[in-house]
Amino acid sequence: MPLTTGELDRIRAELGWNLLNVGAEPYIGVAAVFSQVILPYLREGLDTTSATAVVASTSGAAASITLADATGVTLHSRVAVDVDDFLEMATVRAIAGNVVTVILKKAHPANYTVTLDGGLQQIRECLAALYVTQQQLNEDEGTGATKKVDEIEFYDSKSRSSLELLQAKQKHWRKELYRRLFGQGDYSLMGNGGSVGLY
Repeated sequence: MPLTTGELDRIRAELGWNLLNVGAEPYIGVAAVFSQVILPYLREGLDTTSATAVVASTSGAAASITLADATGVTLHSRVAVDVDDFLEMATVRAIAGNVVTVILKKAHPANYTVTLDGGLQQIRECLAALYVTQQQLNEDEGTGATKKVDEIEFYDSKSRSSLELLQAKQKHWRKELYRRLFGQGDYSLMGNGGSVGLY
């Protein structure tokens, strides 16, 4: 399954591009990178599901899970099991038909996703990290400037406030998302505040 429309919009926003529809072309310069390059050519790997419920194990336990489709899964493949707080990466230790054996620690209720490690999964990891960082920024907004109240004490140039650290983390993940999408470090396709659109 390719990136969803929502995931593409999130990538656009995180990389500094506007979220206007293609109909805005007469008014704004447009490069069709997202819809005509990333969407059809991103190295996806298998994106399937499993109905096998898994019980949590603090030290990790072998779990034989049945995949809806095991095309492309081989011994020693890395797979992402589930999403969000339930996500964990695992290595395929055995495979028989559509049944793969992996070591898992977290609980997984039936009908979770299983995705082969590859372009699609790596992009989703970047987006997940950016989402978490944005939530932390929202909670931290306005709390990182002053260190003490009774005696005003500011952070020195060597130590940074929690807000600055989160902003640096956000910048890191945006650059990582860009690097994984475009494989270059010059950020030539980064947006400029939304005045130009990539679609």
